[in-house]
Amino acid sequence: SYGGNTFQGDVTINNTSSNGYISMGYSSGDNFNGNLTLNNSGSDHIQIAHNSINNSITGNLTINNSATAGNVYVATNNLSTLNISGNVTVNNTSSATSSNIYLGYNGQLVIGGNLTMTNNSTGNDGRLWMGYGSNSSVQIAGNTILTNNGSGTSKLAYIGYYGDIQLNGTLEINNNSNASNSTVYLNDRSGSQNTYNDDIVLTSTVVNCDGFRFGDNGGTGTLANTKTMTVGGGGFVSGYLLLENFSQLGNTAQTIHLTDTSYLYIRDSDFGGDISLSAPRVHSTNNSFNGTATISKTGQSDDYCYGGNTFAGDVIINNSGSGYYLTGATNPDTFSSNLTINNSGSDHVYFAYSSSNNTIAGDLTVNNTSSAVNIYIADQTGSTLNVDGSVTVNNSSSATSSNIYLGYN
Repeated sequence: SYGGNTFQGDVTINNTSSNGYISMGYSSGDNFNGNLTLNNSGSDHIQIAHNSINNSITGNLTINNSATAGNVYVATNNLSTLNISGNVTVNNTSSATSSNIYLGYNGQLVIGGNLTMTNNSTGNDGRLWMGYGSNSSVQIAGNTILTNNGSGTSKLAYIGYYGDIQLNGTLEINNNSNASNSTVYLNDRSGSQNTYNDDIVLTSTVVNCDGFRFGDNGGTGTLANTKTMTVGGGGFVSGYLLLENFSQLGNTAQTIHLTDTSYLYIRDSDFGGDISLSAPRVHSTNNSFNGTATISKTGQSDDYCYGGNTFAGDVIINNSGSGYYLTGATNPDTFSSNLTINNSGSDHVYFAYSSSNNTIAGDLTVNNTSSAVNIYIADQTGSTLNVDGSVTVNNSSSATSSNIYLGYN
């Protein structure tokens, strides 16, 4: 349809065709003054606000994709704009080998209410996309809930692929998928800029879930002042929480604790307040922590951190796991206050491992209560550490052999 239509009541658009798509708003905007429901159950596509400006929906938009071989596109091309005053509900239950729902394929989408997206695809590859193209943008006034379910090859979701996303309400993401590829990506590609103006709540509930990646391929994310990122009631038991190019405005305290087999990986990010980080695996490289920081490693795999971190407040590093924790491998870490290292697990801690110009402006306290391991300070040839304050070393290990080395090589 070339568009220019006005619908006064509720509208339902069904595509059951096996060889034909429905396209709305190709040249002129369509105006829906009630609710709009899109049902795609055939084997081709539905497109709305395809290539026109000033498309509008006064009520709610519901998208149901149960197609055997088709996608749904909202705000498709560069020129397309769509304003939705109400809520948006998206359900992908397609059995197709590959199925996709795009909100803001390469156009601009504004949602005045809440957004609820559920990926229940039963095919091999099911995906939900927000802000797909580099010209795309999506703005959501209300709360956003995304749920990623299912098995198979790929169950993926993107909140900002190349496009920009502004979330003015809370963002809650529940990743329940154990597909071979089951990541939820946020502000993913270079040029994608996401603004999180309210709290972020994340859950990863099943074994072999791949978790979440913020800024994995060069995108940026900003968390507003007074807002937090936390783990939801369902827990975080598997997969990555990667935070890259992520900035927290203000000094609100953050607590991010992961369990079981999960991996917390933070690089090139900036946190304004006190922070408590805990996970089976913890990696921190090239970050700025502007409050106090507690970093706790609890799991069995080794963590090799490249360094380059700057800490403004007091820092505590805990290793209670069965894998080693190593930092300062390539670049020096800078501590502007006191540092305490506690090793109570069954593997080593390496600090200022092989980089020069590591510094501690305050005191250094080293506590070894481990059952079978050592602590190495300035381990490799060429590594240097300057401690301006006092150094206190306590070895109360119960191991048959335990060592603390100040200047190993």
